[in-house]
Parts: sequence; C-alpha cells; structure tokens
Amino acid sequence: MNTWKKFSIVTTLSLLSMLPTWSFAEDNAIENLDSSSSPDTIVTAYARATGSGEDEVRQAFVELSQEEGIPYEQFVRSLTPDNLDGAKNGGGNNSLLPGSPGDIYYTRFGIANMKNIGHVGLYVRNNQVVEAAYNKQRDGVYQQSIRVPSWDIAGMNRLYINMGNPRQCWTAPINDALARADIWQRNKRPYNFKFWDNKHVDGTSYLNRRYSFNCSQLVWSAFINYLDLDRDPGNPAVKTDRRIMPQEIVHNRRTTSY
Repeated sequence: MNTWKKFSIVTTLSLLSMLPTWSFAEDNAIENLDSSSSPDTIVTAYARATGSGEDEVRQAFVELSQEEGIPYEQFVRSLTPDNLDGAKNGGGNNSLLPGSPGDIYYTRFGIANMKNIGHVGLYVRNNQVVEAAYNKQRDGVYQQSIRVPSWDIAGMNRLYINMGNPRQCWTAPINDALARADIWQRNKRPYNFKFWDNKHVDGTSYLNRRYSFNCSQLVWSAFINYLDLDRDPGNPAVKTDRRIMPQEIVHNRRTTSY
C-alpha cells in the first residue's frame, strides 16, 4: 500500500476498479489476531482479507476442520499469525541435503496443531527454495535457504516429478516451473489467504504482479501448464476440488518421495 500513497487521491481512486479485491486485503485484520481472538472474529478477519462473505469462510472452515478431524473452534484458532509461522512450528536444526531443481519440498509444520495440511516449496538451486508463506518475517512469495528451522528434517520430505520408472524428469515442465517461480519471487507476489479456494491460475496471472499465492497454490500453479498435481484432478464428485492442499501434492501419482 505504501506505493499507492505516492499517487494523488484522484489517480488512486481512478485505478480502484482495475485491481482485484485482494489487492486491498485487510492484512491488519489478520495480523492483529492472537490466541484470545474468538472464532467469529477470525472468520470476519479472513472474510475482509479475501473479499469473501463470512458465510463462505465459515463453511470452508467447517469443511476443513472435518477433514482435519479436529473441532471447528480449534481449527479456526489455529489460523492466527503465530500459528501460521512455519519457522516457529518447525523448530530444531536442519541438515537437509540439497535437491535437484524442480524438486518439491514438503514439511508437516505448516500450521500449528495441523496434521494434514503442512507446507510445500519448490527447490530451485544452491540450497534455495521458493515458497509462499505468511509470518512475522515475510508475507508472500520469496526465496530462502533450506537451512532454516521451518524446513525441519524430522517432518520433511523431498519429492521429484515422476514421469516414469525408473526416475525420469521432463525438461520442459521443470524449466517452466522454475521460470514461473523465479518471476513470482522477484515480483514479491503477496500471500493469498483464501486457501480454501485457490486452485485457479490463468494466462494473464502468470505475469500479473498483483496475483497472490499460498504455498500449495504456488507449486501447483508452477507446473499447471504440463501437470495437474492435485490428487483428485477434475473430479466434480470431490467437493474439495476447488482447492489444492500440500498433502494432495504429496500424494499425487506424479510425485515420488526420496
């Protein structure tokens, strides 16, 4: 928002209709949440941050809490900033071995108290991974070393894109995914809080600097020109088809852990 302050009020107002709703997300509404926040307050904050209706957010949280197998209130209270901090949730020292460009890194320490959601990132080169996260240090898409507590070895998997047996990788999908991830991190794409409805990316969003991502959306979108890494791709009978979660990428038939 600081950039927009440089424009006149008239110019700023004239551009409002050109920006997606989330470009003016109420980040502070989520940033100010803590363990004392009520579930209704948290729902309202996420609704404001994503431009969604509160009923939509509440229903999505109900579905996700059921999938996670925990009470609704416990799930919602896990969505405060402290619990979204992967570095805090991972803990410990990391001794990860470097991967190959295009590998997907997964850790179960995505959100505190969540056993099935986790966190994913795309390994690019030289012990560096591109990921999308929201915490006190960063907000959105960025590149960082794998030698950090958030990539804790105890809860970590490396996966490669498996195009056959024995191990094979297509050059085109890998190079395309790496190119996309590089553009997104250099353009510092913001974080997408609408993780319950994130399985979408279009041709214009590839270069749209205002397009936002969460972790699984980033990895899924990086490969979508060639592969759909959703565990349940295109199945209308699966009500979660509108979202892509880290565990779905881990258990996709095209990803293999090593």
